[in-house]
Amino acid sequence: MVGTRSAGKTVYLTVLVSELQEPTRRRFGAATYFVGESPMINDVRAWRHGMDEGKLPELTARASVDQARTPVVIDWQQERRNGVGIRRIASTALSFYDTAGEDLETTGSATDQQYLAAADGLIVVIDPFQIAGNAKRAAARGVADRYDPDHPVQVLSNVTEMLRAADGVRHNRKIARPLAVAVTKIDAFYDQIPPDSPIRRPSPSAPHFDDDDSRDIHQHVAGLIDEWGGDDVLRHLELNYRTFRLFAVSALGAEPDYRTGSTDVRGVRPHRVSEPLLWLMANRGIVDTGKGQ
Repeated sequence: MVGTRSAGKTVYLTVLVSELQEPTRRRFGAATYFVGESPMINDVRAWRHGMDEGKLPELTARASVDQARTPVVIDWQQERRNGVGIRRIASTALSFYDTAGEDLETTGSATDQQYLAAADGLIVVIDPFQIAGNAKRAAARGVADRYDPDHPVQVLSNVTEMLRAADGVRHNRKIARPLAVAVTKIDAFYDQIPPDSPIRRPSPSAPHFDDDDSRDIHQHVAGLIDEWGGDDVLRHLELNYRTFRLFAVSALGAEPDYRTGSTDVRGVRPHRVSEPLLWLMANRGIVDTGKGQ
């Protein structure tokens, strides 16, 4: 999971882990549990407790050479049918690493993040407030007071260069590794999005990944990004990745007070936070797509 500073990666990761342990697991009839003893497990629990108490986590500190962070690993177990219809228990390790945005600000530091090269798929988190056309909105809501602005396309470009080097992909070819692009904090833009928009629909409840629903949202999110002046992000994705998908998510479900770092008094109400991961899992055949069922 990568992205710019203040894009909401820590909040998103925390809520995603909670969703995997409860509603998403139940939707697919799966069992989940933590693997290993990563210190981040306690961090995630503390972050979620803090959000439930009304406080956002602090920005993730940059990794040091002598104290690297350890990923959170969740084992996902699910009963599946093999090619001849025999049921078996399939187990998949899902590994989550919360990067500091500063770790990916330059090509050199991005290259140092070797864990990215080992990933089967990546979730890139984009803060819509950091897209040029939303600068006034960010200032009005106090986002600029709390966070320094970054340029999403720069971090994205640095990750792209690292992946090209890791996979040996020439610049006249597209990267095959799937990329899920999650636009966070979408709740802050509901005044621009009609209530009947696919972006505001709740996640499907069927025990499979709904690709038609996902493609519909992809098109609407692309339109929003272009409207905000983020066409450079869209062109970069189109020119460099063979397979990518756009998502709109809200880890909190309602805007926090960015100046005080306080969550909405109605509590945390996640919106579609599992969809980027489920798309990656569907691409790997870990969860069903419902086709032919």
